Amino acid sequence: AVVVPLEDAAGRPVAARVTLARQSGEIGLLRTVQAVALAGGSAALLLGIAAAAFAARGAGRPWREVAAAAEAARSGDLAAAARHRVPAPLADFFTESAESRALAAVASAVGRERWAGSGRGLAERRPGSVLLVELPRYGRTGADADPREVTERLRGDLASVRRAVGAWGGRSEAALGHRALAAFDADRAVARAAGAAAEILHILSEPENAFDEPVPPALALASGELILGGAEGGARAVTGLPVQQAEGLLREASSGELVMSQAAYRELEGALVAIGLPVAPQRGLLTPQPVYLLDAERAARAAAALGTREPEHAGGLGALGSGTVLAERFVLAERLAEGRTSVVFAARDRETGGLVAVKALRRELLSDPDVLAAFDSDLRRVRQVVHPSVARVVELGVSDGVPFLASDLVDGPSLARVLDQGSGLPAPAALRLARGVAAGLAAIHASGLAHGDLRPETVLLDRRGHARLIDLGVAPLLPPPGIDPAVDRALGSPAYLAPERLAGGPPSAAADVYAAGALLAVAFSGKPPSGAASGEEGATAGPPHLPDPTGLPDGIAPVLARCLEPEPAARFADGGELAAALAPVRADLVSG
Repeated sequence: AVVVPLEDAAGRPVAARVTLARQSGEIGLLRTVQAVALAGGSAALLLGIAAAAFAARGAGRPWREVAAAAEAARSGDLAAAARHRVPAPLADFFTESAESRALAAVASAVGRERWAGSGRGLAERRPGSVLLVELPRYGRTGADADPREVTERLRGDLASVRRAVGAWGGRSEAALGHRALAAFDADRAVARAAGAAAEILHILSEPENAFDEPVPPALALASGELILGGAEGGARAVTGLPVQQAEGLLREASSGELVMSQAAYRELEGALVAIGLPVAPQRGLLTPQPVYLLDAERAARAAAALGTREPEHAGGLGALGSGTVLAERFVLAERLAEGRTSVVFAARDRETGGLVAVKALRRELLSDPDVLAAFDSDLRRVRQVVHPSVARVVELGVSDGVPFLASDLVDGPSLARVLDQGSGLPAPAALRLARGVAAGLAAIHASGLAHGDLRPETVLLDRRGHARLIDLGVAPLLPPPGIDPAVDRALGSPAYLAPERLAGGPPSAAADVYAAGALLAVAFSGKPPSGAASGEEGATAGPPHLPDPTGLPDGIAPVLARCLEPEPAARFADGGELAAALAPVRADLVSG
C-alpha cells in the first residue's frame, strides 16, 4: 500500500491517495507450492527435495521481479521500475509517478525563471516618482463622529485615489490611516504623477451633496531612484530618497496644494513655462530643500498641458494595488500577472487567513453589465466543483465596479509559458498533462457546467506534477466569440475554440473536449496551432496541427483526432469519456 498526502493551497493535508497492489494471485501461488511440497513429502526424500527446489524457484520469480522493481523505484528510477514484470496496479503506480515527475520537471524548469523574476523577496533600484496623499478631513474627526460613516467615507476617498493613480499609470502601494502612497516608474513618471495629483485634487475637492463641506487633500511629489522589493505577505515595499523627500514636503503643503521637490519640478519646468505657468521656488519652513507649490487650479492646467492620462488603464484595473481590499474580504498583495483583459494578484482571504489568487477583469469585457446579478445559481455550482485538477473558486463578484474571480493559488507556471520555450513536452509529461486536463473537465462536466475558456493560459502546472484548470466561471461572463473583434483580440488565439463556438455558440462539454484536443496537440507537437496569427483579426482559425504519430505514445493520435472532430456529436461527449480513452495509453519512459 502506498499513501500519498493531498494538500490544499496552504500546504495543509486534507486527504490522501491510497494505492493498493493486489497480491491475491501471488498468495494463491504460494499456497499451491506449499501443497505440492507437502504431497512430495510422502515420496522419496531426494525426489521431494528436488521437487520442492524446483517449485520454490518458480514461486520466487514474481517476488524477485517485485523486489527488483522496488529497488529501482527506491533509487529514483521509476521508468525502470515500470518495465519489470510486476502486478498491473503496481506498474500503473510506477508509470503514473514517472509521468508526474516528468511534468514536475518541466514546470520547475520554467517556474524557477518566473519565481526568480517575480520580485518575491528581491529588491531592485528603478528611477521613478512617488506621490504622497494626505486626507486632512480625517485628522480632524470629532469625538461625536459616527465611526461607520467615517470609515465608509475614507474607503470611498481612498478608492478615488487608487482609481486616479491607476488611470495615470501608477500603482497604489500603501495606505496608512488617512495617507496613501503611490509609485510611478517607466516613461514620464513625474508627468503622470502630476496628472494623478491634479485629478485627485479635483475629485476630492468637490462636495458630495449640498450639505457637504469638502476638505481638499494635500499632496507631495518627489522623484529619483526608488528601491522596490518584496515584503511580508507578498506586498511590495517602496523606499528610497524620494519617499523621504515626499514625507518632508508633505509637512509644507496645506489643504488643496501640490508640493513638488526640486528634482520633480525640473522635469516639468519646460512644459510649465511653455504654458505660462512657471513656479518660483520657496524656502520650506520645516525642510531645508526648496519647494514648488501648485494650487488645485494651476495643477489642473498643468495636467491638461501634460496630457499623459493613459486610456489603457481605464476599467478600474490600474487603480488596484497592494493593500486594495475587494469585497471587504480579499486584501491584494503581490501582482502575479497582467494582460489586456485582466490583472492577477496574490491576496489574503480575511475569512480564512489563507492565500488565494484574485483575477480582476476589465468591466468593458462583460457581455452584460448586470450578468453577475443573475449568476448566483451557477456560482453555487462552480463552488461545488472540488477536484485536484481544478483550482477551486472561492468567490466571483464585483467590487467598486471591478469584476473579479477569487480561486485557489497555484504556485507554478501556465502551460502557455511552458510552450513559449519553443518545443513541446516530453511524451510522459504530455500524457500526465492530458490525464490532468481530462480529469478536471470530467469533474466540471459532472457538475453540469462547462469551462468554456480552456487554453494554455488557463492551465497551470505545479511543481508536484499536477495540471490545474483555472478561470472556471469566467466564460459565461464574456460575449460570444466573433461578436466583438476587440474582445477576441484581447482574449488571444481562437485556435482553441470549437467551430460551433466560433459561430457564436455557448460553452459546452463538447466544445471543451475540442479545446482539450487542440491544447494537447500543441503540447505533444510543440507546433503553434494553425490560425494562431489570425487571432489578431478576430475569431477565425483553422483546426490545430495534428502531431506526427511517429514517436507519439501508441493510441494517443486517434484520441486527439476524435477530440478535434468538426461535428460535436463525433467527439467524446465530455471529459469523463476523454479520461477513459486516455487511461490505457502509455508512453515509453526514459530512465532517470
